[in-house]
Amino acid sequence: MHTGCTRIARDNWLTTDQWPLRFRPERHARSQVIRLSPAPLTYYTMALKLSARQQAQLAFLQTLPPKFQRIHNIVEQMSTLRADEAVVRNLGRLLDQIKGNAAALSLTGITETAGIMGTMLRRGGGVQLKVRGLRELLGSLKTNCDGALRAATTPEETPPE
Repeated sequence: MHTGCTRIARDNWLTTDQWPLRFRPERHARSQVIRLSPAPLTYYTMALKLSARQQAQLAFLQTLPPKFQRIHNIVEQMSTLRADEAVVRNLGRLLDQIKGNAAALSLTGITETAGIMGTMLRRGGGVQLKVRGLRELLGSLKTNCDGALRAATTPEETPPE
């Protein structure tokens, strides 16, 4: 094995100083493997003529992937009974924030899904029932985000004069 190196692909080895700046190393507790996560999503809109509403939606949608990762981490903590009440309350606030911002930008799919997730998080019942529902709704939230992103990056047709 290569000393002082990290394996990032089948036969690609990089030392720590050779890591591209757009990748951040993440260490996992159970292994010594370092996973490189990609840089945040960046969309170039110079070639497209997007309306002001689409540009605002696009700016909001670019902030969602790190929030999705945070939601996923908290749901996994809930499944292993490591999340305390404060962490779960913070997740509820995060979902309310996503819901409010999406509603302001007319992103109804994201608004409804985030609202249902917040309701499911606060309702009574077993933890495993909540975890299963939140996992399924997180997948739905990601799908809605992809659809909204596609709609926001497609230029609107203007009626001919």
